[in-house]
Amino acid sequence: MKKLTYVFIILSLCLCALMLSSCEKTYDITYELNGGENSPDNPMEYKKGETVSLDFPEREDYMFLGWYTEPTFENRIMKITEADSDITLYAKWIELGKVLSFKFDEDFYIVNGCRNNVEFIAIPSTYKGLPVTKIGLEAFKDCQNVKYVYMPDSIITVGALSFWNCTSLEEIRLSENLINIYTLAFAGCESLKNIDIPNSVTTLSSAAFSDTGITSITIPEGITTLDYQMFSDCKYLSEVNLPKNLTTIKFNAFWDCDSLETIVIPKSVSTIGEELFIYCDSIKNVEVEEGNEFFKSIDGVLYSKDGKKLIYYPAGKTDTSYTVSDGAEIIDFGAFRESGHLVSVSIPNTLKEIR
Repeated sequence: MKKLTYVFIILSLCLCALMLSSCEKTYDITYELNGGENSPDNPMEYKKGETVSLDFPEREDYMFLGWYTEPTFENRIMKITEADSDITLYAKWIELGKVLSFKFDEDFYIVNGCRNNVEFIAIPSTYKGLPVTKIGLEAFKDCQNVKYVYMPDSIITVGALSFWNCTSLEEIRLSENLINIYTLAFAGCESLKNIDIPNSVTTLSSAAFSDTGITSITIPEGITTLDYQMFSDCKYLSEVNLPKNLTTIKFNAFWDCDSLETIVIPKSVSTIGEELFIYCDSIKNVEVEEGNEFFKSIDGVLYSKDGKKLIYYPAGKTDTSYTVSDGAEIIDFGAFRESGHLVSVSIPNTLKEIR
């Protein structure tokens, strides 16, 4: 019996070792560049079970259309996942002039427009030997077939309406050196569920992400003003992380954000515009960070710090009655708008004005 036990233990150890060896097995990646130059960030091997994100190669006067798993360019991949063998990737290209147009400006180029409504756009970092630094006004407006956009780190500005109404856009990789995102830049991108805004961004202009499909957003720390209608009509937006240095939130910033239930106002905020959460029917709670000198929350209801102004009663609250806090003197414009559950509101003797 003891011998059988020892044999069983040895076999079990061998099996574990075999499984461990299999999990750690390394496979080769071969790149067929078809005239391009590979990115130094692309690995030459990967381990079984590992997910590998693939970077973009470059080729003068051509635009990259993706990595494919066969030379006939049938299956495009941008990540290696769940593979367990050596893999060969084939780079597909298209002549740059057939897809994008450029405008010369002093010592750099601006992406001026899209000539071919392709699904995959990889903007080059250089054109005719000079850097490409901007996405111009309306550059990709109404390009409704575009699903994926890659932006090189040379880009510092995304112009107004540059991706407006790109209804099929699902994924975009922004430049890590991006500084400016201007008015309505991504407005109407209803298929865009996620977007990572780099911390380098210091300008977000009005309605930049209005009417998109984003579900959560983190605003970069360099942003001090959340411009008006920034996320208006973002019906799937359920999570917002505001920066610690934010000072101003302009009116209608979250207009018609149906899925938003709670939000935290940073302690640095000193100005909040009117009807900030109009038509946000699900919002139940507005919190204010401790230490804010201008605003406070009383049971999820937004008041001025001194309690004299009731600014906003969350429309998603299900209470049928509400008693305005003692000492309140003003009920602000639109404070109870869309509060469909309320049947009665009790007003203190201190109240002087209903706007």
